[in-house]
Amino acid sequence: MSHSGPILRKGRVYFHCTYRLRDLPVPEIETWVYAGTNLNGETDAEYHYFERPELHYAKEMATEAPGHLASESKIEREQPRMRLDESSVESLIYDLGGLEEWLRNLRKEPNAENAF
Repeated sequence: MSHSGPILRKGRVYFHCTYRLRDLPVPEIETWVYAGTNLNGETDAEYHYFERPELHYAKEMATEAPGHLASESKIEREQPRMRLDESSVESLIYDLGGLEEWLRNLRKEPNAENAF
């Protein structure tokens, strides 16, 4: 399934949706917060940066939900930021409405009957 990608807004939540297996639609869905473009000063192309919610909302989570904040070591082990070029954003990043549509279409994927 292809889509044109969402309109990105800083601080908003988006979903990175992919399949684990080529021949079986086992979904992998990750939550990311949009941080902006070219955060490392890139000039050769436009790159979009996304942060894990634990990193983006660390201050809020520490004051509102003590004990629920992932430890720094866990954040470091996981990729705390993701950088994507424009074409990757268009094919891999979904807003909430796009996520709902992506999930509805899982049953239409080849070999879905073997996964669900």
